[in-house]
Amino acid sequence: MSRTFRIGADGTVDLLVFQPRPDGDDWRCDVELQWPAGPATYYGMGVDPMQALLLAIDHAHLRLLLYARDNDVEVQWIDGLGLGLPDGHSARLFQSP
Repeated sequence: MSRTFRIGADGTVDLLVFQPRPDGDDWRCDVELQWPAGPATYYGMGVDPMQALLLAIDHAHLRLLLYARDNDVEVQWIDGLGLGLPDGHSARLFQSP
């Protein structure tokens, strides 16, 4: 499955989420962000496929937030701010108390 985000005024980045698969006694889920400079693969590990999927999406969410912060741009989904991704642990790092 995939989702496209707008970055800055005219850029985009695609998020690809792959099906979780067994990895030893655990599960691994890969995600790929197709940045303007080239693709980068990240992953989440879990005790079951659901946890691996959620952690992988959370990892991608964190990477998108860091990109926005480090490049002083907005990352958007559809027509508003926000990415439409679950608010995992990484998103909380960027919220005001």
